[in-house]
Amino acid sequence: MTKSEFKYAMQRGLGSCMLALESARDIEQYRDLILWGCQRELAFDPQCEGSRARYLYELAAHFGDEAYFVEPVVAALKKMRSTGGRQLWLFIHYCEILLCFAEAGNAAARAALYEKYDALYHKLRRAHRGSRTCDLVRDDFETLCSILTSLDGVDRFVSIASDIGGGLKKRIY
Repeated sequence: MTKSEFKYAMQRGLGSCMLALESARDIEQYRDLILWGCQRELAFDPQCEGSRARYLYELAAHFGDEAYFVEPVVAALKKMRSTGGRQLWLFIHYCEILLCFAEAGNAAARAALYEKYDALYHKLRRAHRGSRTCDLVRDDFETLCSILTSLDGVDRFVSIASDIGGGLKKRIY
């Protein structure tokens, strides 16, 4: 499969890229394309299709160097501002792909998710209730709460509930 065919197939998300990687003599030719996909929300309609994060993670897992894929996504997530719209879907994609790496034991992916949680929590505490900023931050924060609960289970859920309870007492939500 040519690089352009691979890129198009990756955007479709139907699994032909996985077959191409499994049958390729040299998978290195696809490394940059998979990184390109990890840095973008490829779904045509993410509200209906969901994210392609798991699919891209599985493609990236064929390579021995997780940091090659994790570090750029972490950097992009750290720079990301809460802007809503299509950006929310990109935020979800970044969180979900980092979740996949974190579930596989990648410490940098796990740390990035927790750092973003802390940053959003503190931003939400400073935002004026009912403001556009508050609404946008809250959407990202809710996504991250779900991701971290998925990653660490009921213990994290209890911790998040405690954080949110503290915020409710201060009327930040």
